[in-house]
Amino acid sequence: MDDKTFIASFAAQETQRISERLKSMVERPVPPSEEEKNRVIQDIETTLRRLQSALSHLTPEMLEEEKHEQPS
Repeated sequence: MDDKTFIASFAAQETQRISERLKSMVERPVPPSEEEKNRVIQDIETTLRRLQSALSHLTPEMLEEEKHEQPS
């Protein structure tokens, strides 16, 4: 698995995980506490920082190579 595929897989898995967490909070009969909301927001921010860090390792050359590999 190349770096771009790994990052895409990570992003998809994290998006699904966070979506499920948000869905369970919204569907409960009891509203979430402020602490619970803050933990979810913190989780989202942590995930975004990790994704940004991973994306920063993709060099412009790697992205340019992919453009040339894709059929027009």
